Amino acid sequence: MSKFSEELMPTAEVLGSSGLSRLERQTVLERSGVSPKVLASIARQVEQHGIDLQDPEERRKLEEAFGEPAVQAYLYQQGIRV
Repeated sequence: MSKFSEELMPTAEVLGSSGLSRLERQTVLERSGVSPKVLASIARQVEQHGIDLQDPEERRKLEEAFGEPAVQAYLYQQGIRV
């Protein structure tokens, strides 16, 4: 594999079932206007409290705390479809 190909591999890596590359996903998140600090806070809450993001009630509680756009951006970042 050429050095050029090796450099492109992380960019071309497809994540989750969305079919978007890591770079495309990062660009969409940046355009969403949701702060990386907010996304990190949501991640901490999910980890600490074992929140099941597939459960509409638990997701609604997160949306009340952080706002629906932030939770949707987090789900998108994680490659979770609900």
